[in-house]
Amino acid sequence: MSNFSREYKKNITEIEKAISNPDERAIVMDKVNELSFMYMDLIDRITKIDDSRIDALEESQDKVLKILLRLSDTIDLIKSDIYEEEGYDFEVVCPYCNHEFVADIE
Repeated sequence: MSNFSREYKKNITEIEKAISNPDERAIVMDKVNELSFMYMDLIDRITKIDDSRIDALEESQDKVLKILLRLSDTIDLIKSDIYEEEGYDFEVVCPYCNHEFVADIE
């Protein structure tokens, strides 16, 4: 921004040197100021629009993050139920007497 300020002051100084008639110089300086204010107003409006878009994106990102955390918790529960169980018990039916009993995989 300091580069912009330097350039702005330089252009104002050049205008002041180039226009010798004080009335004409005043009119030109007023118009330059009006254009500068219009430009800065435009920049402010664009910045506000961008800020609101960024805020909306952050809110959406927070919602997605919450959903992902819930999914991660659910997946961790499923994973612990399926893969992290220490002993695997299963039922076996004896082919001779049809007796059911529980056997440990180990």
